[in-house]
Amino acid sequence: AQYLGSAKRESADLAASQIFHINAVLSAGCTAAMLLMGNAVLSGLYGSVEPAVMDACRIYLRIVTLSFPANAVYNAGAALYRSMGKTRTTMYVSVAMNLLNVAGNAVGVFVLRAGAAGVAWPTTISWYFAAFIMTALCLREENDVCLRMGKAVSFHKMMALRILRIAVPGGIENGLFQLAKVALGSLIATLGTVQIAANGIGQTIWSFAALPQSVCRDRSALLHASGSGATGRGRCEVRHVLSHFLYGGAAHGAVLFAGAVAAHGSRRHRAGNGNRLDSEGRAGPGPLSGRKVAQHAGDIN
Repeated sequence: AQYLGSAKRESADLAASQIFHINAVLSAGCTAAMLLMGNAVLSGLYGSVEPAVMDACRIYLRIVTLSFPANAVYNAGAALYRSMGKTRTTMYVSVAMNLLNVAGNAVGVFVLRAGAAGVAWPTTISWYFAAFIMTALCLREENDVCLRMGKAVSFHKMMALRILRIAVPGGIENGLFQLAKVALGSLIATLGTVQIAANGIGQTIWSFAALPQSVCRDRSALLHASGSGATGRGRCEVRHVLSHFLYGGAAHGAVLFAGAVAAHGSRRHRAGNGNRLDSEGRAGPGPLSGRKVAQHAGDIN
């Protein structure tokens, strides 16, 4: 984005190509490490879960680990298109990828009944599909920034160091946040399978709540990197982004909060209508009235 703002096309192409190179190499290393140490990591973090759950986790992790390179390449291409302001393209690719993933999950779980593998393989395939599409789009010459395969397969030390000086601090920040989530998940895993599922649902809902913040962060970073925030029009756009974040985020959070309150009220209503909840939160038969107890005793006799 900095090279785009200063109209340095050659440097922009080199930076884009090196982002692909760095992402591919690092993700391949992470894939190899996780394939070798994945079982040990799962045992160390979630050793107290039920054996069936651990077996499913190992199958899922082993398959999804193969998607790390595709995930990295897709995100490199998506970042390149965002730097050009073509966020609609990345949205279309993401929608297609998720539709493919959902359809594959339905086939794997309900048709093939493959369990964890039936969920993991569609996820991996959808990531490779999205990576292929984004790479093909980034190779277009008419783009403001173009991926050059000759520069992507070679290593340019100075440009790579310049990219890493920006990327590493942000990666550490995101890594620390994810590490906290892993530690929380490891703690919850000691409580039981139901609690693990509840935590997963809660994390998914939280990811929806964080969407406005993510959009504002990406757009603000693009304005800052391209230098457009220093102009009068750029400052106006920054204020526009912040206002959308504040009002849109408040409305988005209010809707999610109202949905959570309604879901909790529905759960209490079911419990009050004779469907009492057991110790694990599942609905069970309500307490029997005196007449029903007498009838039940008579049936037994």
